[in-house]
Amino acid sequence: MNTNLLQRIRNLAGDESALEHAEEVQEQVLRSILKGNENTVFGRNHLFCEIDSVESYQKRLPLARYDDFEPYLEQMKAGIPHVLLAEDFPRWAETSGTLSSPKMYPIPKVLAEHFGRTLAKIIVSCIEEEPSRRSLLDGKMLMVVADVVSRYVAGKPVGYISGVVSHDVQELPGMADVFTPSPEVLAMENWEERWLEMVRRVSGENVTMSCSTPPILLSYFKRMISEYCPLLNLPDNIPKIWPNLTLITGAGVRMSLYKKQYQKLLGDQVCCREFYCATEGFFAYQKDETPGLTPILNHVFYEFIPLEEWNEMESPQDYRTHPLTRLPYTQVSINTDYVLAVTTPGGLYSYIIGDIVRFIGPDRLFWIGRLGWESSVAGEKFNEMHMSMLRQSMESTLGVEITNHMAAVKDEPLRYVFAFEFEENVDMKTIVETVDRSLRDVNAIYDDLRKKNVLKCPDIVTLQKGTFDRYIKKKQKEEKSLGQIKPPLFADSTLIDELAED
Repeated sequence: MNTNLLQRIRNLAGDESALEHAEEVQEQVLRSILKGNENTVFGRNHLFCEIDSVESYQKRLPLARYDDFEPYLEQMKAGIPHVLLAEDFPRWAETSGTLSSPKMYPIPKVLAEHFGRTLAKIIVSCIEEEPSRRSLLDGKMLMVVADVVSRYVAGKPVGYISGVVSHDVQELPGMADVFTPSPEVLAMENWEERWLEMVRRVSGENVTMSCSTPPILLSYFKRMISEYCPLLNLPDNIPKIWPNLTLITGAGVRMSLYKKQYQKLLGDQVCCREFYCATEGFFAYQKDETPGLTPILNHVFYEFIPLEEWNEMESPQDYRTHPLTRLPYTQVSINTDYVLAVTTPGGLYSYIIGDIVRFIGPDRLFWIGRLGWESSVAGEKFNEMHMSMLRQSMESTLGVEITNHMAAVKDEPLRYVFAFEFEENVDMKTIVETVDRSLRDVNAIYDDLRKKNVLKCPDIVTLQKGTFDRYIKKKQKEEKSLGQIKPPLFADSTLIDELAED
């Protein structure tokens, strides 16, 4: 075991003392961000120099969404310095456009450090949970990520956050020997050539960890087995290539939904860990098997708006005028849903990123879903958590394994349609009854709508094995890019029809 590397990882991870002094740490983070950027265009416009507390900050700074920052970002895209950030920044990151058209954000170097710290926290907690996992540090972490560079704006490269930080984290002191492949391979523009070159370069290394979006990594492993390994005359399964692969980390999709698939592919010894991030920053990580993610408080200043208040607004644009409560971290309540606003080192201030989170215990939260990223016929508002609960209920009740799933609404009669890709054959009648019963258990409004016959019993579409992998591959080829591609949980019913015909 590499003792020196373990100490470097521990130093990078830091401790959890921030949770014990949350109010003080959060105020220090806010002061540091404001002090560093008080002479920017935005800082002068909002008199950062006069802000001396969280309360005065919230009085001075209104809640904001992307449209509010766009005039400043347009200046930055034109090459004007010191607009939102005092320091220069090496890259832009572009979102995948989950809710609307893609957005662009400046990415300062510190974001790569935050990424490294998040992974370090996961590695340390994984080893502390099971000391035999120290052998993780005898190998490397495989990065299967989105594009580092897709184009240039104002002379700076534009990429996706996973590719950008995975590339730049290797420049941190002592970290170059932790990650693979090299920055040069990660930066290859053609993702097909990149994936093949990754196998060529990395198949001979001792890979003990990985980092990716869960469905993307599974797709990569499956393509290795079916295409790349025969081409390169490599063994026909992943454990033969990387027998010490033990830790799977990922973000963007709930990791628990893919744990069984990873264990089936790699072995029961695999430890799966999730972290919560967005293009705007890194917010929480899975410390152990206890439900929920542990917040990271010393990177970002957080504000939490009760979702119930948000839903009272007549229009999504009323956040500028509606009297919304903005709670600091220390004042949140358990089992309450909040809209998340963040102030970050990346030049965003009281910025509503569009996420909904719920605290399920002290210092434990869940990512619930996205504002507007839900399905609602008559107020039932199915979100990502409902869909996760449905899937887990079906797997435990029926003893089946679901590879992926998707939902849509159809009318005449009005009902939900669910598309499932199962690992084995299933009894359709039993599936329909289980889906309907599970939905009624997890969502009281849906149950009421079914009792009143407003919604009919859902339709179920079973998809051929490999359908979602082919969907991801098709999207990659259409976009000629390995973007942050994730099959949508809620889709137009025509997409389900297309998948069914696949």
